[in-house]
Amino acid sequence: MAFSYVPINGSWPGQTGYVAVSPIYPMTNEGHQVNSRLVYPLVNGSVSFEVAATDSIGNDVNGLYQFDINVSGGNSTSFSTKIPSSYEATGLSLNTQLPLNPYPDTSHPGAYGNGLPSNSVTKTTAYTAAANDFVNADCTSAGFTVTLPTSPATGALVAVKKVSNDANTLTIAPGGGGTIDGQSTLTTATQWAGVVLEHIGSNVWRVAASMTTTGPQGPQGPVGPTGPQGPAGNNPTKAYYGDGSDGTATCDGSTAVAGMSLSGSTYTLTRSVYFASLTVNNGVSVFCNGWILNCSGTLTVNSGGIIHDDGRIPGAGAGSATATDAAANGSGTGNSGGDTQANAVLLGYGRAGGLANGSAGTNSTQSFGGAGGAGGSASSGANAGGSGGTVSGFGSAAPDNTRMVWTATTGAMFGSAIPGATIYGGAGGGGAGNDGTNQGGGGGGGGGVLVVNTYGLVNNGAIHARGANGANAVSTGDSGGGGGGGGGVVLVNLGSAATGSGTIDANGGSGGTGNGTGANGSAGSAGIARVTVWG
Repeated sequence: MAFSYVPINGSWPGQTGYVAVSPIYPMTNEGHQVNSRLVYPLVNGSVSFEVAATDSIGNDVNGLYQFDINVSGGNSTSFSTKIPSSYEATGLSLNTQLPLNPYPDTSHPGAYGNGLPSNSVTKTTAYTAAANDFVNADCTSAGFTVTLPTSPATGALVAVKKVSNDANTLTIAPGGGGTIDGQSTLTTATQWAGVVLEHIGSNVWRVAASMTTTGPQGPQGPVGPTGPQGPAGNNPTKAYYGDGSDGTATCDGSTAVAGMSLSGSTYTLTRSVYFASLTVNNGVSVFCNGWILNCSGTLTVNSGGIIHDDGRIPGAGAGSATATDAAANGSGTGNSGGDTQANAVLLGYGRAGGLANGSAGTNSTQSFGGAGGAGGSASSGANAGGSGGTVSGFGSAAPDNTRMVWTATTGAMFGSAIPGATIYGGAGGGGAGNDGTNQGGGGGGGGGVLVVNTYGLVNNGAIHARGANGANAVSTGDSGGGGGGGGGVVLVNLGSAATGSGTIDANGGSGGTGNGTGANGSAGSAGIARVTVWG
């Protein structure tokens, strides 16, 4: 059999007790859920359950339910009623039989069971209330005071409530110089706020209940969606890559860039630079000239772009990235090797190549660079090729000693060199021997010291400190070719792993070509290129 069910509920805040329900003949033994007396205790002052509608239970259309309500403080009632199915949507509130009592404190005579004050009055100006007044205070025009009665009966109740929506203040004052919960007055400017006050003797009043429009706190709602990501915080490691004070720049071969001079498509550093981001375009070279390149953001080297501190080629100026210099062939003059570069605090330079006519390349001490290649000898005459310059490290350490390279790398990061030392690059290549008439090629200069500190690197071009190629012999006679310069030193310090398909190296220069029966020069040795990701 299908029943219609009706919700039953009641609420007596702050109270304990129970509600009992039982069927009255002829509803017993009908198979519905109430076929004997059931007891529902109050939970947090409330009770809620369901019963089958009496007009849905077979032939028991005249059946009744018996309800017994027992609430703490001795307040109880019993009643019997039909529960028609028409109640299914609205339910039955037991508070119609035992009203909600807002006064849980039973320690005073009028505190429980007397109900609210019943004499409703509306006032717009100062008013002295009487016992059992429910004063609706309208403060639209101005705030005013409601004075409580003087010396009413113990247990007397007065309710005062502000009903107007304005900023004016309602004041409640006890009569006869009394107090309200120890205070001389109560005030409110909030609409619908009010109190029920009970006289407990000698013009002393207490707040028996507060009236507000705010109900009890409901359950916590569901967690909202994740908010947008906040701005990036400061990354302390970025301080190692400079402060970005030179801003954002692009080396395109035509635009002036802070801290650099421009000649043709080559930018030359005139001081250490501190970019927020830097891009080097295709066909453009940036010659660091012994200074440090810092970038707090991303350094981008596009395909065909170059950042370098290469050795000088014979007969050419500093910073040329050209592989050979035909004008130097047979000139008899070696490369000056960068000895005029000016950054004397941290970074040195590549050493000079040897003069033609068999001069040795310049040695490089305190160096991590490569040795220079020997110059080629002539096949006739007295002039053999000059030897390539040699390299030596710091004290007894070898030039490629890992500990010393690490010390130099951290020094480059934090702006201090190996104590008392300047790091030099590769040694120069030896000058070629001549045949007594026609001079051989000059030796290539050693690669310099290139330091790049950048948080991010996208390299599709080239970063290097290469030794210069030795010059070729003149095309007449039998003189030798110059020796290649030794590779320099490249230290690249990163905050994150580099991307791109470009190269980073410190290769030695190739030897120049001898003419006739003259010998070719030897290639310079590679220096050291280190890439360190610091995070």
